[in-house]
Amino acid sequence: MNPFDILSCVRDALNEAGDPANRDQLYSKAIAANPWFTFNEIERARLGWLAALERHAVDYWIGGVCMAQNPRRVGLVLPGNIPWVGLHDVLSVLVTGHRAMVKCSSDDSVLMSYVMERLKASSLLMEGQLEVVDRLIKPEAVVATGSNNSSRYFYHYFSHIPHIIRKSRTSIAYISKNCSDEELMQLSDDVFSYFGLGCRNVRHLMLEDGFSLDRLLQIWKERANSCLVHSRYANNFDFQLALHMMNKVPHQFVPGLILRRDDALFSALSVVTWQYYADQSEVVHRLESLRDQWQCVVGPVEGISGALNYGHSQSPALWDYADGINTLEFLRSLV
Repeated sequence: MNPFDILSCVRDALNEAGDPANRDQLYSKAIAANPWFTFNEIERARLGWLAALERHAVDYWIGGVCMAQNPRRVGLVLPGNIPWVGLHDVLSVLVTGHRAMVKCSSDDSVLMSYVMERLKASSLLMEGQLEVVDRLIKPEAVVATGSNNSSRYFYHYFSHIPHIIRKSRTSIAYISKNCSDEELMQLSDDVFSYFGLGCRNVRHLMLEDGFSLDRLLQIWKERANSCLVHSRYANNFDFQLALHMMNKVPHQFVPGLILRRDDALFSALSVVTWQYYADQSEVVHRLESLRDQWQCVVGPVEGISGALNYGHSQSPALWDYADGINTLEFLRSLV
């Protein structure tokens, strides 16, 4: 089994998924299963994966990877909030030679099944190396992703075996007074892609004192308004706006986006919280104190390793591991 061949097969499957002969039927089926998925957002995810799986990136990610001498049954509980979001965990298990027992989210079973069926049909895998299951029965290790609530159950059931258990996270952006209009427009991708449903979507802004919120709203106005085409997003926005008005919560808004001054990192869909900071030392101190709550930081923050350029939060490389936990190292440690 060659891990490079496995990743090449997945790339071929994603190319095939975008072929007009397959695309409309596949995407329509995925959207019927999860109305938060749209044609454009599925395409965003597919193209992102194709970029991540380019050969130079694959070489960097798994160059010199050691195959498991004693393959283990690794249970995977996948998320389904954005298209193909669980694919990285599946690939990590396969390229290290372990056996993947995959419990798909019902929200993303269509797209994940499409890729996994093509992997299974490729003859690249050993018999039983990739199974889709309804329940994880006697796994020898687990990688499970869910909410803060579901993580308690994961810990209860899987505490006796090696595990990675991920909870809810969100992402943060830092904006200085000198930020250009172009950079702010790029940042809108971090906020609005996938309707803000991903853990890598920015839901909290750390602003340098004196930054103009009116300027931000004007630049994001068109992008925010475009989200209202989606009825579920529009319903969320209408509800949140009414709630803020009835409760007399200070806020600013344009159609599709509410900005509220609040220290909270997590906010309701269509709401982004913000707070002013006098200097970057304050920003770094607060980020460090909340390290277990954020997935990534966007913007020029000196002192935070791995801070991303605007517009790049939803374009992770293969080595940008969820929660900062190296999945390959975890899988290599299984004996």
